[in-house]
Amino acid sequence: MGARSLSSGSAQFSIQTSDVCRRLAKSLGIHDLPPDEAVQVLWWSKVLIDDPLRICRALRFAAKFKFKLHPAFWKAAPFALERGAVLHMFVSGDYRIYRNFCRRACILALGILSPGFGSCGLYRKPGILARTSHGMAAAEEAPVPTPKAALLLIDLQKAFTVGSWASHFGGKMQVADIERACVETARLLESGKVPPDTAILCTKCYDSMPHDEPYVDVVEPFLRKVPCIHKPTMDVTYNPAFFRWLQQQVRCGVNVLIIGGCTTTSCVRVSSTEIASQLAEQGLAGKIRVVVDLNLCGARSENFEKTADRDPVLVRIYGCEFCQGKSAVDLAIVQMNRAGVEVIERDAGGWQW
Repeated sequence: MGARSLSSGSAQFSIQTSDVCRRLAKSLGIHDLPPDEAVQVLWWSKVLIDDPLRICRALRFAAKFKFKLHPAFWKAAPFALERGAVLHMFVSGDYRIYRNFCRRACILALGILSPGFGSCGLYRKPGILARTSHGMAAAEEAPVPTPKAALLLIDLQKAFTVGSWASHFGGKMQVADIERACVETARLLESGKVPPDTAILCTKCYDSMPHDEPYVDVVEPFLRKVPCIHKPTMDVTYNPAFFRWLQQQVRCGVNVLIIGGCTTTSCVRVSSTEIASQLAEQGLAGKIRVVVDLNLCGARSENFEKTADRDPVLVRIYGCEFCQGKSAVDLAIVQMNRAGVEVIERDAGGWQW
């Protein structure tokens, strides 16, 4: 890729794009950097928009190595960071500030990481972003609608805590996190934080043993009257009733789908990514966000072990080097993020109802 230059007015600088990308990727723990610069532009935008912490780390990285960055970047970045966008998102779950921050920081970062992209953002005043290198007039950002959430709870059944599934994978020792997720879900539903008019849908998987199908005891009182559909596979979208329900919720003003349940690495991962991938096909693109709240999700204990590089299936999907030091849960989060699913980590405190 070689040296590139980007000029805006009197400001002109050059960057060894390949070196910047390679060193930044390494600093962020990323090992699958595409070799083609055109692909890198889109790839970097996805990486950064998925993870606001990476944007902050990218800023620190650039400062540490004293790259000659466009003045507009340093003018805009502190503004966004001083607003506490990332911290605010993690503490309160308010994605309005988070998404505005990500949009701005991502465009700015692209101007640095790949100057050939020619889209370094310039702030004229808060709320306005002009992409001058494309000759676009500055325009006010569209207002972000107030979140109205629906809740999808996947397979909170006894099969996964005391039934045949749990027994097959090792019993009590393996299901502690699934039990935790059930307790957290019950606490949330009992707390009064979820508005009473919130749409809730449960799923169950088909089980051959009759004692596998009932809800886990701690959540049963809250879910016994909630609508429920069966899913024939790990993917809830295989049941056409799901998208009929979701479309109805969107018509009623819902713009966020919160997902919890079990397990994080299988049904939650597959269902959330399939929902996100089919939004356009279902006429829902841009109308609803898909959010997995890990506070309400559970996985078996061995899936938290940082041994993904020993799993031939995961190695085949992600590559041995990328799997090193990661767990199956870590990789599930990566896959959900790449599919456009927003993932709220457990230490973030969950979705703020």
